[in-house]
Order: sequence, then C-alpha cells, then structure tokens
Amino acid sequence: MNCVLEFPTVVYLPYLKTLHLSLVTFANDGSTQKLFAGCPVLEELTLLDCEWLNLKNITISSSTLKRLTIDDLPYFGPPDGPKGCKIKIHTPNLVYLKYTGYSSNDIFVCDVSSLVKAYISVPVPHEKQKEVASHVVNLLKGLSKVVFLNVSDHTIESLVFAGNTLVNLPVFKNLTHLELTMEIRKSTIEALTKFLNYCPNLQSLCFSEGFGHDVCLENYLIWSPLPKCISSCLKMLIFKNFHGNDSEICFLKCILQNAFVFKKMNISCCENLFGDPNRQKEVKEALEAISKGSKSCVVTLS
Repeated sequence: MNCVLEFPTVVYLPYLKTLHLSLVTFANDGSTQKLFAGCPVLEELTLLDCEWLNLKNITISSSTLKRLTIDDLPYFGPPDGPKGCKIKIHTPNLVYLKYTGYSSNDIFVCDVSSLVKAYISVPVPHEKQKEVASHVVNLLKGLSKVVFLNVSDHTIESLVFAGNTLVNLPVFKNLTHLELTMEIRKSTIEALTKFLNYCPNLQSLCFSEGFGHDVCLENYLIWSPLPKCISSCLKMLIFKNFHGNDSEICFLKCILQNAFVFKKMNISCCENLFGDPNRQKEVKEALEAISKGSKSCVVTLS
C-alpha cells in the first residue's frame, strides 16, 4: 500500500547523495518539485512503484545526478480516468538510466549528454498500444547520446504501433552496444529492423534469450533492406539460448555473409542442444560451411 509523501514548508538536504523512494504517492506537483530542488548534491535517485496520478508536470533537474532508476506501477484505472503525468528529466551529468514500467507516464529526457548506459523495459499492453508506443518514442528520443542500450523485446515491439511518430526517433550515433532481453518473437523482427536503421555505428549486438518458437525466417525475408550497421561496423554478435533450428541458422547466416568487419560470434546453446553432442556437431558444421563476409571472423559454439 502506498503512503502519501508530505513535506515541511522548507526542504533542504545539503549532504544527501542517495535517495530511494518506494511505494510513495506524490501529493502534488509543488511538493515533488520542492523535494528534488532541496537536494543540491544528489547523485543517485531511485523511484520504485511510486504513484504519480495526482501530478500533471514534474521536472527532475539536477546537475549532480549520475544514476536514475524509475520503476513505474501499472495503471489499473478506468480508460476515461486520469492519465499519467509528464516527467521531464534535465540531468546533464547522468551516466546511468533505468526505466521499467508500463509507460503510463510520458517521460521526456531533455539533457543527458553524459549518458553511457540505459536500460529500458516496457511491456506492450493489449490496450492503449499507440499511446504507449508514443511514450516509448518520446523516451528514446532523449537517449541519442547513449553508448550502451539494453531494451526488452517488448520495448522494440512497441515501435510497431508507433505509426508516424517513429520518424521522431533520433539517430543513435554513439550507440555501439545493443542488448535485447527476453525472447525475440515473430512480431519483433520487423521492429528490430527499423530500430537498427537508427544505429549507424553499432559494433556489438546481443540476443540474451534467443528466438521464440514462433519465429520462422527465410533468407529473403530477414532484412529488406539490410541495416547499414550490419555490413559496415558490426564486429560482435552474442546469441544465447540457441536451439539450432533452421530460422536461427538462417538469421546467423545472414549476419555472417553480410557483416564485412565482423570479428566474433559467440553462440550459447540451450539446455537441450547442449546435451546433444551429435546435433551440436551438425549445427557447427552448418555454420562453418557458410561463406563469410569477413575472413577474420571467429564463431564459437558452447
């Protein structure tokens, strides 16, 4: 159960560097602003399962904040009830951002020029898909300087519903490492292709949970056109929970044939394949037989 956070007339915490708030209901815009403004040396802020429904516009502004974590509650109210608030983040020295939630609130990251790592996980609800997709685009818009990005496949999948707002995505010129958590499903492939087109300098791509069983690929259906980062700068691919099925091999074949500066592909087998040495041998031979775009590429299967 959330408790309402109330403040004295004056809030001033001149030595506070770390603030964690959990299961808190913010009373109004003014009191929340008072809290953030009263922490002049704050370096780490964590907001877990806090309730923002009483708020309309919030600004988290700090020149000292380095780490920000927001874990949003899902919204269970009626469709015509109050919507989430607008949260603006002005933190020029932020290096780490983690957002997990249903994107009920619209988050605008306005100044995070020092951002290195960002973790974004947004489930796609059955309702309000376009609204959530718009919020995801608004959140991603502010992450154009990020170097390492970890996103759930649901986050990428939400871009399918973004429609015309997808043109608002920035080019992630600094992004060199992209990690996708949770299984990639059939519906995610198209959205992933679109997203990779905004990552011109990507060097490392990780599928931490592999493909779902509904993914069915053929060579000519994987990428059209091929994202430029695959051929020009991708150097490493990590593929976990590998089952060795035709679609997965087809996908990896497309990478190996078209990645011309590729250095390393690390494949981790799922439990069933790991326990079947004969099948492992067949898969390894199939991968070794692929004509590679980069002669220096090394493929490991474990």
